[in-house]
Amino acid sequence: MDTQYIETKINDLVRRIDSLTKNVSDLQRDNEGLVQTLTFMSESIDGLKQTIICLEDQVDSKVR
Repeated sequence: MDTQYIETKINDLVRRIDSLTKNVSDLQRDNEGLVQTLTFMSESIDGLKQTIICLEDQVDSKVR
């Protein structure tokens, strides 16, 4: 094998590693975004639950 062949293979591997590094970074960013979205949705659902409980209490008090 000549030196140029080895250099070419090394450069290919470096490009693949760079690409994989970028992909991992993108996945981590996407994961963080999903966690933030789930946290927000959970808080929204908790707020809706509280609203429903209040409305049920109001209905119960009017029915009596």
